[in-house]
Amino acid sequence: MTNRRDLLLAGSSALAGAGTHAAVRAAGDATASPASGSTARAGIAITELGAHPDRPDNADAIQRTVAAALRAGRSVIIPTGTFRFSKLDLGENDGTDPRRLVLTGPGTLRSEQRGVAITASRGPFYDLVIDGPAFESDVGKGTTMLDGDRLRRLVIAPGTQFRNIDWVIRAKDYLQSVRMIGAIVRGGAGAVVSAPMAFDCLFTHNIIEFVTDGFVIDGDNDPALNRCSIEGNVIEGIGGRAVVLGTCLATTVSDNYLENNTGGDIRLDAGTAPHKGLRVQGNAIQLSAAALAAGRFGIIWGRSTALPVRAGGNFCNGNLHDTAGTAALIDMNGDVATGQLYRGYDPRATRNAPVGRATFSDGLAQHITWFDRAITIDPHQSEIAFAGRYGAKGDAPVLTFGPASPQDAPAAFDRRQWALGSVVFNVAPQPGKPASWVCTRAGTPGTWSAVLCQG
Repeated sequence: MTNRRDLLLAGSSALAGAGTHAAVRAAGDATASPASGSTARAGIAITELGAHPDRPDNADAIQRTVAAALRAGRSVIIPTGTFRFSKLDLGENDGTDPRRLVLTGPGTLRSEQRGVAITASRGPFYDLVIDGPAFESDVGKGTTMLDGDRLRRLVIAPGTQFRNIDWVIRAKDYLQSVRMIGAIVRGGAGAVVSAPMAFDCLFTHNIIEFVTDGFVIDGDNDPALNRCSIEGNVIEGIGGRAVVLGTCLATTVSDNYLENNTGGDIRLDAGTAPHKGLRVQGNAIQLSAAALAAGRFGIIWGRSTALPVRAGGNFCNGNLHDTAGTAALIDMNGDVATGQLYRGYDPRATRNAPVGRATFSDGLAQHITWFDRAITIDPHQSEIAFAGRYGAKGDAPVLTFGPASPQDAPAAFDRRQWALGSVVFNVAPQPGKPASWVCTRAGTPGTWSAVLCQG
């Protein structure tokens, strides 16, 4: 079966047979006859305008091919082979009436440019589609392949590869309308995507391996994501941070598989601005041996000051969820962890930060809500510890459970000194008997007031 790429390559072969000068004339002829119309719509191979794998720098030949393709409304073909280039400048493409530029494979473009290799220095370039070629450099060269500030409505199609590129897409200001779908990224000493802000972006079904950082959209000056999605990616062997997001509006991090990432997995930190409509759901996180030994959490929630903020259905082979000073509602329905499921205080701070309100559900029938407290949940010991304004974590009141039969007070309950405000529930209450006890004076066993079960 003949596919689109075969047709493109067949068109480039026909042009090559006609000679370079004939190819250039056809590329610039906007009034081609009907008989030559199919040729005019075919792609132009960079080799037709002088590019060759043996040349140390093919930048000029590629630049000429891009200009000819834009004039004629044709694609640029990277034939089989590796073509070295220093820097490619796409110029400017008007966003109100953009000319689409398609770069297609199956060849490789190699740049060791320290800085941005493909940019648009004279203004934004709209509607760039990268469909199937490979891009490569050497790790540590400082190469950024794509200018995130200037390339807009950027589409990276399935099958495109990036090898040893320190930054695939990097922006100093913001990303706009990027679609990265089904790409393969291996190696790099920077980040796959790095920007302080992003708007209307989708990163899905990519395979990302052995880079320093993954998706880092987190600047110092009110970072923001507006309707962005990171979904269905395989992210493994990351030396630094796999996913870092700042302020979010209607943003989703879902159904990703994260494995053996030594520096951390998903970090969500809005700073002083809010998370709104943020969803972190259905991710599978396999912490590395180093992360497990260090007791790290699979998801770190930063400060979140608006509703709703939701997790759910996430799995982690170690600790899952650390709020690190979160101040909003988190609904964690159906999350699973083989270690600690949730921690509501920041162990790095001198004082435990308030959580505000958090909701926890084990996916069955437990729903517990806390207000204006930093909290620690220990599902395995059936205990909830409150901190925040009550002081140190060890002196915090707790919610826990007493023996299965009614008793006068939990004095016989063997544990450390009880803190004021602790509550012990009777798991088998009877009418007229205590349903729970509240500690009214700290001590061992302390003083307790019974709450009777009525009716």
